[in-house]
Amino acid sequence: MARGAGPGLIARQSWALYHRHSRLLQVSQARPVLGPNALKGMEEGLRVVDGIGLNEGEMMAMLTPIDGYVVGTARTVAEASQAAQRTGISDEQSWEAQAPFLDRILADDHYATLARVTQAGVFSGVDDGFDFGLQRVLDGIETFIRSRSA
Repeated sequence: MARGAGPGLIARQSWALYHRHSRLLQVSQARPVLGPNALKGMEEGLRVVDGIGLNEGEMMAMLTPIDGYVVGTARTVAEASQAAQRTGISDEQSWEAQAPFLDRILADDHYATLARVTQAGVFSGVDDGFDFGLQRVLDGIETFIRSRSA
C-alpha cells in the first residue's frame, strides 16, 4: 500500500492524536465508550478500507492490527517521555548510567547478536521505528489482498 495513503493515513492520524493527547493511551479499549467521536473514527477507518478487496468482517479485522501497532508504539514513546518527566532523568542519561553494566554484559558471547546490533548504533538514534513498522503491517495487509486476487 502506498505510503501515506488509505490505512497508512489513518494510522498516522492516530499516531499524531496520541502524541497530542497521550492520556488517551491509558483508556481501556476492552469495552470502549462509543460516543460520537469514537464512532466517527471507526467510520473514517472503515471508509478508507472500503473497496480495497476486503469483505465487511475483514475490513473491521484489518483495522485491529493497524490500531494495535499504533497504540503499542505510541504507548512506548509516551511512557519513555513520562519516565523522563517523572524522574528528571532523560533517556540518554538513563542509558549512560547503564552503559558500564551493558558493556560488561555484552562482552559475553551469550549476547553476541545483541552486542552487534548495539554496536551498529541502532539504540543511539531518535528514530522510534514507527514508519518502518507501520509499513511492514501495511505490507502484510497488501499481501493478503493480493493473494486473494491471484
